[in-house]
Amino acid sequence: MTASYELFVQSLAHRATDVRIVVAGISGVGKSTLAGEISRKIDVEVVELDALHHGPNWQPRLTFQSEAMALIGRPSWIVDSSGYPQITDALWERATHIIWLDLPRHVVFWRLAIRSIARTARRTELWNGNRESLRQWFTADHPLWTAMRRYDGRRKFVSEHIGAKRTPFDLAHITSRRAGNDFSAQLDYELEFGQRVD
Repeated sequence: MTASYELFVQSLAHRATDVRIVVAGISGVGKSTLAGEISRKIDVEVVELDALHHGPNWQPRLTFQSEAMALIGRPSWIVDSSGYPQITDALWERATHIIWLDLPRHVVFWRLAIRSIARTARRTELWNGNRESLRQWFTADHPLWTAMRRYDGRRKFVSEHIGAKRTPFDLAHITSRRAGNDFSAQLDYELEFGQRVD
């Protein structure tokens, strides 16, 4: 059965300005991939909160809050994060569109495992010189173990923030890989055959 996101993609595709999208969900669910895909399609910049937050040796950057607030104060953006505590309220209240990637736990586990293995093997630089290491796999702070530990809490966090949001927004709740493909296909169709207006 095809999931329908018709109203959401129409709203997104037909707005030429003032588009502020939060792509929410647990780590490893595919937020950055989807945010980048949408960015290329509608020409709106992605704000990588992780890149702003993590300094060398994974230490929080002191300028994170001021820089992040300045960026989300812009008319249009896509954020590939549910937010950090310092800016969560402002981020969610300014969002015009929320995409909740809410995939099953086992899907998230395997996606994160494969991603982390590749990053560790290739010594991929993430932000400000930080890399995942073999040693991190044996600590509680490794992204895979952290995501599994926080899975239920993150779902509750996103659900509560959606319910508490006071400003108008459009919501796409994506609960499977197939639904994610349906969303992308419907957005492609609307951008090609719909009419985008100012």
